[in-house]
Amino acid sequence: MCIMRPITACAVAAVATLVTGTVAAQAMTVTCESINYREQQCSVPGGPVALVRQLSTPPGDCIEGRTWGFDRNSNSIWVANGCRAEFRVAYRDRGYSDRGYRDREYRDYEYRDHEYRDYDRRDRY
Repeated sequence: MCIMRPITACAVAAVATLVTGTVAAQAMTVTCESINYREQQCSVPGGPVALVRQLSTPPGDCIEGRTWGFDRNSNSIWVANGCRAEFRVAYRDRGYSDRGYRDREYRDYEYRDHEYRDYDRRDRY
């Protein structure tokens, strides 16, 4: 009887997680660059954001708060003064929907014609 109680508690917790849904943090990498030393903004699904790798060379150094940052109001990374870098962006997995399957929402990014374009993409499984 003592062994059954912990197993039952785990089963109840697992079922509760499936019913209420889980929210798992995910990460993606985005390249954002200042073209001709002008400020650029790269739209992302949310934060936090961290610089993973600087791609620009001096004088285009990437210094947080000075030549790059994250604007929470517009959910965008901004870069300036020649900064070009790869950024790690966190986003959330929405978990199970009311339809009983996982509905993951994230964005894909493309760089075309000197601007970043993003579009919603959903996977259901």
